[in-house]
Amino acid sequence: MKNTEHTTLKQASQHFYAEQQLPDASLERFEQLLSVEKSDLEDRLPELKSSSSKRFNPSALVASVGVAAVIGSIWLAPNLSFNRAEQPLLSSSPMTSAPQRQQQMVASIAFEVTKNHIKLKPLEVTSQDFNTVRNYFTQLDFSPQLSRHFPQLTSTVLTMAGGRYCSIQSETAAQLRYRSTPEPSAAGPSDTEPSPTEKWSTLYQTQYSKNTFGQLPHIEQGQAPIETYSRGLKVNIWVERQLLMVSVEDAASL
Repeated sequence: MKNTEHTTLKQASQHFYAEQQLPDASLERFEQLLSVEKSDLEDRLPELKSSSSKRFNPSALVASVGVAAVIGSIWLAPNLSFNRAEQPLLSSSPMTSAPQRQQQMVASIAFEVTKNHIKLKPLEVTSQDFNTVRNYFTQLDFSPQLSRHFPQLTSTVLTMAGGRYCSIQSETAAQLRYRSTPEPSAAGPSDTEPSPTEKWSTLYQTQYSKNTFGQLPHIEQGQAPIETYSRGLKVNIWVERQLLMVSVEDAASL
């Protein structure tokens, strides 16, 4: 009877795990566990029954839990691996390519400088002399430079008006402001408060860092500036003399 019961249990187990599509190697291991120490267990069955009726045996409980854990690992391990493979990595996201990052940086720079251009805050230094304006920026880690390229980007003659401190992507910068209309008379508007009828161009300069701003065109290497639009204004971005330069033209001067 014992052999019959054992055979029935074995067959039932095989049938159950076959339905779970258990690998052959795992099934063989399970069969081995069922047949381990069979004769020894049968011989000790009366002793185990007597012992269990008298007292609780922690060692037996630990052994039973251990066997159950081993059997469970045979069935669960392949399935857990399969489930992990099916689940998407929620914490991962598509990596942004270098061209995409550069487009985002260009758009961010353009958005920032056009905002400053539209606001046109009062100038901190006013002069038509570039050296006078440049000498004002003593808190910069660089010296503002006359651009050889900037005058070619505008459609009108520019007159220096002055400058003020600003920033580009959290980097301290100089905002150089130019008037693109004839110099007003003595009774006309002041340099610090632009008239609505005047046309203005601004040139922003800051120290260029590839790590901060990415790869931008160098005009000394024959590369053309990046031309884009933001808030309806034309923006040009380039590197000249190792300075990042960004120009913005008033909508009326385009």
